[in-house]
Amino acid sequence: MVPVRLLLTKLRLRLEDMQRTKFSDYELLSALSDAWSMLWIALAENFSTLPRKAVEVILVGGTAPLPDDFYSLVELGDGSTSETARLEYNCVPPPITDSAAEIDFPTSLVLDLIEVASAVVSGNMTAATETAKATAARVSQKREYGKIPDIRHFP
Repeated sequence: MVPVRLLLTKLRLRLEDMQRTKFSDYELLSALSDAWSMLWIALAENFSTLPRKAVEVILVGGTAPLPDDFYSLVELGDGSTSETARLEYNCVPPPITDSAAEIDFPTSLVLDLIEVASAVVSGNMTAATETAKATAARVSQKREYGKIPDIRHFP
């Protein structure tokens, strides 16, 4: 778990706004949320297991609503029946709205998150997208090894 206050401090340091004169906390929290989503989507599109979740849904008439944080389907798992289905899917993270919160984010990617958030808050979405994609390419498994979980030492 990474404290949001730590992320805000690192982002302010990167933006040279330690006096809090350029950006409000709300702007920075919004940029961090957007950056986290961009990184998770880029990782999902590069076959990383970091943004994956598994859930069992109850089928009604052969259908079920998708989870609120659903981004893309990875696999319909074994053990599905006519009444339930096991979904493995890529998720989008929840928004960061409270500076006192902690988020479930790998500490080894904190600097990448800060770099993407810095580009977002500065209005440079091209740089934010490219940084997220470069990070995902660096840490993701290759497609042919898509079933192998990411094995990294994240605290």
